[in-house]
Amino acid sequence: MKKYLILHLVIVMFIGIFLSGCSESQSIEEQRFVGTWIMEEMETTITFYSNGEIKGVFGDKYEIKDGKFVILTRFAGGYNQEFYSYSFYNNDTRLTLTNIETEVIHNLIKK
Repeated sequence: MKKYLILHLVIVMFIGIFLSGCSESQSIEEQRFVGTWIMEEMETTITFYSNGEIKGVFGDKYEIKDGKFVILTRFAGGYNQEFYSYSFYNNDTRLTLTNIETEVIHNLIKK
């Protein structure tokens, strides 16, 4: 009986470690966006906060969903979603966002 209890506790512990590791990798990816960026083509600043909020010309919130950067804008009691592919370069100090639907490209430089 004692063996089963110990085995059960070890399994639960491994599941907990695995699940916490999954959420960490997502938050690490989201942390790459956090900060103030200058949008080259408009010479304006955009700030991405760690709580998912945006300050600037983009929408109200953002998230990473299925490997895409999603901007959420309040609209008619809900949120409109715009999906972007993204790539970081130059040690994460430059970011290219490409609107998947319109193919409009935004180049950002971390401030």
